[in-house]
Amino acid sequence: MFGLFKSWNEKCLVAAKRLYGGNDNALEEWFDAFSSEMTEMHEDGQKQPEFCVAWSATRHLHKIVKAQNPQDKFLGSRCKVKTNNAQINKVTIKICEAASKNMGDEMRAGVLRSLKMTKDQDT
Repeated sequence: MFGLFKSWNEKCLVAAKRLYGGNDNALEEWFDAFSSEMTEMHEDGQKQPEFCVAWSATRHLHKIVKAQNPQDKFLGSRCKVKTNNAQINKVTIKICEAASKNMGDEMRAGVLRSLKMTKDQDT
């Protein structure tokens, strides 16, 4: 019930904490980088904070790995957040890993492709 009184940003931060698995400076930095994007989505009619967090992370993930699949590449190109911050990138990856379990098939397939690319880059 008290969720009704939270601001949009607070709801998105709670969703990000849930997907990330906690709260630390890296998550706060990630949220600062993406909060304006999530606010824009809300202003455009999006009412689900979890979706906004997952969508922001998904687009960033595709940008991080320089996705080659045309749709993933397009989504990555729409992300305004840079990929040169290792902490933000790690939060994005962790959020995508958690969020992928609840995504639709097409979105999940793209995220799993890009997550595999992060694993391949680590080896």
